[in-house]
Amino acid sequence: MINTLIDAIANKIMELFEDVAVHTDKAPQDFVTSSFYIKCISHSDNILLFDNRRKAFTFDIVYFPAENSLTAQEEMNNVLAVLAENMHFINIGDKVIKDYDVETNRDEELHYIVTYKFIALKDDEDINMEILKERTGVNG
Repeated sequence: MINTLIDAIANKIMELFEDVAVHTDKAPQDFVTSSFYIKCISHSDNILLFDNRRKAFTFDIVYFPAENSLTAQEEMNNVLAVLAENMHFINIGDKVIKDYDVETNRDEELHYIVTYKFIALKDDEDINMEILKERTGVNG
């Protein structure tokens, strides 16, 4: 699931910044800036009724501005504006997942830290009356 989410985030970023490289594995030592790097920094998984799960994944989307740029701060501000406006929703297949929490920080690069939360439902066929009766101990 983490790789699927990273791919969805990368695809969204590639739509927004067509000429900027997006790295999802460890950035190569000689990578070219401007570029993005995406990594999952935390994950939580809570079991709900009927083995459904509430999941939360936090990602650090790092933007590296052009090297030796005198306008690096301005470049990061522009990238932040685009990310803040467009990363609220990501598509995974036919499902849309909304961000829950966003924070940013920067030094030499921009860190756009976003959490996506959703409920993963167990297959409908697993939640039927027989299972409900078994789990609650109700007969009839």
